[in-house]
Amino acid sequence: MTGKKRESTRLVMAEVLSRGKKPKAEISSPLFSNPRLIISDLVLGSNMAIDIGRMIEKYLDDFSHKRLEKPGRCEICGRNGCLNWHSKYWRKVRTLSGKRKIPIKRVRCTECGGTFPLLPVFILKYRRYGVDVILLALEWEKEKTCEKVVSELMQNYGLALDVLTVWLWKNRISKTTLMKLKKL
Repeated sequence: MTGKKRESTRLVMAEVLSRGKKPKAEISSPLFSNPRLIISDLVLGSNMAIDIGRMIEKYLDDFSHKRLEKPGRCEICGRNGCLNWHSKYWRKVRTLSGKRKIPIKRVRCTECGGTFPLLPVFILKYRRYGVDVILLALEWEKEKTCEKVVSELMQNYGLALDVLTVWLWKNRISKTTLMKLKKL
Protein backbone atom coordinates (compact mmCIF):
# COMPACT_ATOMS: atom_id res chain seq x y z
CA MET A 1 0.00 0.00 0.00
CA THR A 2 1.43 3.37 -0.95
CA GLY A 3 1.86 6.21 1.51
CA LYS A 4 -1.02 8.18 -0.02
CA LYS A 5 -3.45 5.27 0.33
CA ARG A 6 -2.33 4.47 3.85
CA GLU A 7 -2.68 8.13 4.87
CA SER A 8 -6.24 8.39 3.48
CA THR A 9 -7.12 5.14 5.26
CA ARG A 10 -5.78 6.51 8.53
CA LEU A 11 -7.78 9.71 8.07
CA VAL A 12 -10.99 7.74 7.56
CA MET A 13 -10.12 5.56 10.59
CA ALA A 14 -9.53 8.67 12.71
CA GLU A 15 -12.90 10.05 11.58
CA VAL A 16 -14.65 6.79 12.53
CA LEU A 17 -12.99 6.68 15.93
CA SER A 18 -13.76 10.36 16.57
CA ARG A 19 -17.46 9.51 16.21
CA GLY A 20 -17.07 7.18 19.17
CA LYS A 21 -17.71 4.00 17.19
CA LYS A 22 -15.10 1.27 17.23
CA PRO A 23 -14.47 -0.94 14.20
CA LYS A 24 -14.89 -4.70 14.55
CA ALA A 25 -11.73 -6.65 15.37
CA GLU A 26 -12.52 -10.19 14.21
CA ILE A 27 -14.33 -11.94 11.39
CA SER A 28 -15.81 -15.37 11.04
CA SER A 29 -16.15 -17.29 7.80
CA PRO A 30 -17.15 -20.87 7.03
CA LEU A 31 -14.62 -21.06 4.18
CA PHE A 32 -11.56 -20.52 6.34
CA SER A 33 -10.20 -23.28 8.56
CA ASN A 34 -9.28 -20.70 11.20
CA PRO A 35 -12.49 -18.73 11.70
CA ARG A 36 -10.86 -15.99 13.79
CA LEU A 37 -8.80 -13.58 11.74
CA ILE A 38 -7.56 -10.24 13.02
CA ILE A 39 -8.58 -7.52 10.62
CA SER A 40 -7.23 -4.00 10.31
CA ASP A 41 -5.99 -1.29 7.93
CA LEU A 42 -8.92 -0.62 5.58
CA VAL A 43 -11.99 1.18 6.85
CA LEU A 44 -15.15 0.24 5.05
CA GLY A 45 -18.88 0.85 5.31
CA SER A 46 -20.61 0.85 8.66
CA ASN A 47 -17.39 1.56 10.56
CA MET A 48 -15.89 -1.81 9.72
CA ALA A 49 -12.18 -2.49 9.33
CA ILE A 50 -10.94 -5.22 7.03
CA ASP A 51 -7.59 -6.14 5.60
CA ILE A 52 -8.70 -7.90 2.46
CA GLY A 53 -5.07 -8.75 1.63
CA ARG A 54 -4.80 -10.96 4.72
CA MET A 55 -8.09 -12.63 3.91
CA ILE A 56 -6.86 -13.40 0.39
CA GLU A 57 -3.55 -14.78 1.65
CA LYS A 58 -5.37 -16.96 4.19
CA TYR A 59 -7.75 -18.23 1.50
CA LEU A 60 -4.87 -19.01 -0.89
CA ASP A 61 -3.03 -20.86 1.87
CA ASP A 62 -6.13 -22.90 2.72
CA PHE A 63 -6.71 -23.59 -0.98
CA SER A 64 -3.16 -24.77 -1.64
CA HIS A 65 -3.15 -27.02 1.45
CA LYS A 66 -6.63 -28.41 0.61
CA ARG A 67 -8.22 -27.09 3.81
CA LEU A 68 -11.37 -25.64 2.24
CA GLU A 69 -14.52 -27.22 3.60
CA LYS A 70 -17.42 -28.34 1.44
CA PRO A 71 -20.80 -26.92 2.41
CA GLY A 72 -23.18 -29.32 4.12
CA ARG A 73 -26.01 -29.01 1.62
CA CYS A 74 -26.53 -28.47 -2.07
CA GLU A 75 -27.49 -24.91 -3.08
CA ILE A 76 -29.69 -26.26 -5.87
CA CYS A 77 -31.68 -29.18 -4.44
CA GLY A 78 -31.02 -28.63 -0.72
CA ARG A 79 -29.98 -32.23 0.06
CA ASN A 80 -27.34 -32.86 2.72
CA GLY A 81 -24.06 -34.77 2.36
CA CYS A 82 -24.15 -35.31 -1.38
CA LEU A 83 -21.41 -32.90 -2.57
CA ASN A 84 -18.10 -33.86 -4.18
CA TRP A 85 -15.24 -31.67 -5.35
CA HIS A 86 -15.76 -31.05 -9.07
CA SER A 87 -13.21 -28.65 -10.53
CA LYS A 88 -11.64 -25.23 -10.13
CA TYR A 89 -11.41 -22.08 -12.17
CA TRP A 90 -9.51 -18.80 -11.84
CA ARG A 91 -11.17 -15.49 -11.18
CA LYS A 92 -9.62 -12.02 -11.37
CA VAL A 93 -10.59 -9.73 -8.51
CA ARG A 94 -9.80 -6.06 -8.11
CA THR A 95 -9.39 -4.95 -4.50
CA LEU A 96 -8.13 -1.79 -2.84
CA SER A 97 -4.74 -3.48 -2.55
CA GLY A 98 -4.54 -4.36 -6.27
CA LYS A 99 -5.56 -6.99 -8.81
CA ARG A 100 -5.42 -10.65 -7.81
CA LYS A 101 -6.05 -13.94 -9.57
CA ILE A 102 -7.96 -16.23 -7.19
CA PRO A 103 -8.67 -19.95 -7.64
CA ILE A 104 -12.29 -20.89 -7.03
CA LYS A 105 -13.34 -24.48 -6.20
CA ARG A 106 -16.54 -25.96 -7.60
CA VAL A 107 -18.62 -28.74 -6.07
CA ARG A 108 -21.05 -31.14 -7.75
CA CYS A 109 -24.17 -32.64 -6.22
CA THR A 110 -24.43 -36.41 -6.72
CA GLU A 111 -28.24 -36.26 -6.41
CA CYS A 112 -29.27 -33.48 -8.79
CA GLY A 113 -26.05 -33.21 -10.85
CA GLY A 114 -25.82 -29.46 -10.34
CA THR A 115 -22.52 -27.66 -9.84
CA PHE A 116 -21.82 -24.41 -8.05
CA PRO A 117 -18.75 -22.45 -6.92
CA LEU A 118 -17.55 -21.97 -3.35
CA LEU A 119 -16.89 -18.24 -3.38
CA PRO A 120 -14.77 -16.82 -0.56
CA VAL A 121 -16.34 -14.07 1.54
CA PHE A 122 -14.33 -11.30 -0.14
CA ILE A 123 -15.87 -12.00 -3.60
CA LEU A 124 -19.49 -11.39 -4.60
CA LYS A 125 -21.20 -13.43 -7.29
CA TYR A 126 -20.95 -11.81 -10.75
CA ARG A 127 -18.73 -8.96 -9.49
CA ARG A 128 -15.14 -8.32 -10.56
CA TYR A 129 -14.45 -5.95 -7.68
CA GLY A 130 -13.83 -7.20 -4.15
CA VAL A 131 -16.13 -6.59 -1.22
CA ASP A 132 -13.78 -3.90 0.13
CA VAL A 133 -14.11 -1.76 -3.02
CA ILE A 134 -17.88 -2.18 -3.22
CA LEU A 135 -18.51 -1.36 0.43
CA LEU A 136 -16.17 1.63 0.38
CA ALA A 137 -17.80 3.00 -2.78
CA LEU A 138 -21.29 2.53 -1.37
CA GLU A 139 -20.33 4.14 1.93
CA TRP A 140 -18.84 7.15 0.14
CA GLU A 141 -21.83 7.29 -2.22
CA LYS A 142 -24.11 8.11 0.72
CA GLU A 143 -22.37 11.47 1.11
CA LYS A 144 -21.10 12.14 -2.42
CA THR A 145 -22.19 11.80 -6.01
CA CYS A 146 -21.23 8.73 -8.04
CA GLU A 147 -18.87 10.90 -10.11
CA LYS A 148 -17.04 12.09 -6.98
CA VAL A 149 -16.75 8.51 -5.65
CA VAL A 150 -15.26 7.32 -8.96
CA SER A 151 -12.74 10.18 -9.06
CA GLU A 152 -11.66 9.56 -5.44
CA LEU A 153 -11.26 5.80 -5.99
CA MET A 154 -9.13 6.57 -9.05
CA GLN A 155 -7.09 9.18 -7.22
CA ASN A 156 -6.56 7.23 -3.96
CA TYR A 157 -6.43 3.62 -5.16
CA GLY A 158 -5.88 3.71 -8.93
CA LEU A 159 -9.18 1.94 -9.63
CA ALA A 160 -10.68 2.90 -13.00
CA LEU A 161 -14.40 2.53 -12.27
CA ASP A 162 -17.22 3.78 -14.39
CA VAL A 163 -19.89 5.99 -12.85
CA LEU A 164 -22.52 3.53 -14.05
CA THR A 165 -20.81 0.73 -12.09
CA VAL A 166 -21.20 2.57 -8.78
CA TRP A 167 -24.77 3.50 -9.66
CA LEU A 168 -25.57 -0.16 -10.46
CA TRP A 169 -23.99 -1.33 -7.18
CA LYS A 170 -26.17 1.15 -5.35
CA ASN A 171 -29.36 0.05 -7.11
CA ARG A 172 -28.82 -3.67 -7.69
CA ILE A 173 -27.01 -5.06 -4.65
CA SER A 174 -29.76 -5.96 -2.25
CA LYS A 175 -29.95 -4.53 1.22
CA THR A 176 -29.76 -8.03 2.74
CA THR A 177 -26.51 -8.71 0.88
CA LEU A 178 -25.09 -5.45 2.18
CA MET A 179 -26.11 -6.31 5.74
CA LYS A 180 -24.35 -9.69 5.47
CA LEU A 181 -21.19 -8.02 4.13
CA LYS A 182 -21.12 -5.44 6.89
CA LYS A 183 -21.24 -8.22 9.48
CA LEU A 184 -17.94 -9.69 8.20
